[in-house]
Amino acid sequence: MRQLGGDYGRTLRESRPLGTSKADPVGLSPPPRTTRIPAAGVSDTQQMLFRQRFKPSIITSADQAQQAGNWALAAERYSEALARNPRNSPIWVQYGHALKECGRLAEAEVAYRNALAYNPQDADARFQLGHVLKLQHKGEEAQSAYLHAFALDPSLQDCLHELSNLGWSVAEISELKAAGSHIAIGGLVPREDPAGSATPSWRIVAPKLPVDVNGTCVAAAESSGFAVEPTHRPLNGSRRWSLASCYKIDLPKIQDHRGNLTFIEGNAQIPFEIKRIYYLYDVPGGAERAGHSHHTLHQVFLAASGSFDLVITDGIEERTIHLNRSYTGFYLCPMIWRVVNNFSTGAVCLVLASAVYDESDYIRHYDEYLRVLGQEHER
Repeated sequence: MRQLGGDYGRTLRESRPLGTSKADPVGLSPPPRTTRIPAAGVSDTQQMLFRQRFKPSIITSADQAQQAGNWALAAERYSEALARNPRNSPIWVQYGHALKECGRLAEAEVAYRNALAYNPQDADARFQLGHVLKLQHKGEEAQSAYLHAFALDPSLQDCLHELSNLGWSVAEISELKAAGSHIAIGGLVPREDPAGSATPSWRIVAPKLPVDVNGTCVAAAESSGFAVEPTHRPLNGSRRWSLASCYKIDLPKIQDHRGNLTFIEGNAQIPFEIKRIYYLYDVPGGAERAGHSHHTLHQVFLAASGSFDLVITDGIEERTIHLNRSYTGFYLCPMIWRVVNNFSTGAVCLVLASAVYDESDYIRHYDEYLRVLGQEHER
């Protein structure tokens, strides 16, 4: 596997100070506010009220810690701000910066993904996500993030530099420049190489056409924009779902000494509107829940407590996903056969579904499942 190197400090793009825009005059700031010092002899209560009135906000305190290079304190303050307003995308980005500088790369990745869940058009956040993925040696995911960032903003030349560091040739970079904003989310796919060369060649997938959970093309403005790589559509434009369409979802985790907090919102962290929630509990240790599949239902599985295994197959290959963190979910697309087993004592399997219960949507026998798969494959 190619070693992913590079000094991330060298390639980290400077973030704009919070509260400013590209149109703000450079170097100008609002006039300083005059602060009155309380006169001698005032009561303790008056002094306390004075200190509270002129106490810097949590975000200001976090920004000051960041500028001073105190990344641990900055991360703590940004976390406090997000506990009050978890939908603040720019603060998720700043939180990601602080976590990355502290070496907490996995948490930084989650922070950038949360920022993108609320603002999927933020090219810089997508670029930063690619960078933290690269630092974790997740080369394919980093490549996808850089491509997505470049598709959103072709002026981001740093994306081309990072792709070059990942082994892209000059010809491939030139082809990417020519494609510009017409790159599909999902990036490039390998060309067939009859010569069997060890060096991969690539072709652009164009134009960029977001799809909904049913695989139907939708306008960019209608895209839910959840922040997971790769996208949840069937591969190669096929209507047939496969294991490649299923993926792990890292949910927001806001840490606090009083207890951590994780939240879930439909069409944000979860790639569909949540219509039904059910959960399995009091399952005897080692027991197994019978397998089945769905024609159209989309689901996300979480271990709200304890752990369990999700065994899935698309009729061709099989995977086992072990879930044991309450802030990690797994998205399961339609037409995937699943079995839930290996429950730990006290485990709770929480499932979020895209539709209410409908018995006609179930496929309860594996032979029937294979038959339906064969019919879809023939279409």
